[in-house]
Amino acid sequence: MSKKIFLCTFAFICLALISCNPTSSSTSTAITVSKLKINDGDVSGWTVSQSGIYNSADDWAKPAGGGVDGTAYEYTTTPGLSFTQVLDEKMTNSSGASVTIYVIDYSTAANATAMYNYKKSTSNWTQNKVVFDTYSDTVAVGCNSSAPNISACAHFKQFYIELGFEGETDITVAQNSAVIFLGIFETKISGN
Repeated sequence: MSKKIFLCTFAFICLALISCNPTSSSTSTAITVSKLKINDGDVSGWTVSQSGIYNSADDWAKPAGGGVDGTAYEYTTTPGLSFTQVLDEKMTNSSGASVTIYVIDYSTAANATAMYNYKKSTSNWTQNKVVFDTYSDTVAVGCNSSAPNISACAHFKQFYIELGFEGETDITVAQNSAVIFLGIFETKISGN
């Protein structure tokens, strides 16, 4: 009987040691905003001029940190959501156009969808909506309220993405650029 208990105890300890490997060198596969950062060369002709990652609306709103001055709270207070992190990038191209990129991690797909639905329901977006051929308007839309400048918003998994193009003289080029940027984010987020 004691031999059975000993063997069972020994087997249990071996299984526990095998399943718990504290020295494992595997890296996390979790998607974070830092993994979604667009680098020079990711989009032909565009270079990064500013980039920051923020962990709260307070940090993001501080102008000295780059941030978005007081408008960070629009992404938390109005829809009643909170986010984990924000990637805030600005890129420029050789023709002088720029794009401001917000990638916001809302922790769940439901929260990212809620932010997307809130944003696209505002009057500016409903009156000037642009539907992209490559996306359903339940996933991504554009807004050309200040054409030829264009904005776009989308959601993929727990991420809400917003793009704001300025200085582009051709609205078609701006819309095509928006689709390219959204496609890069979709690919990075889906892991393909």
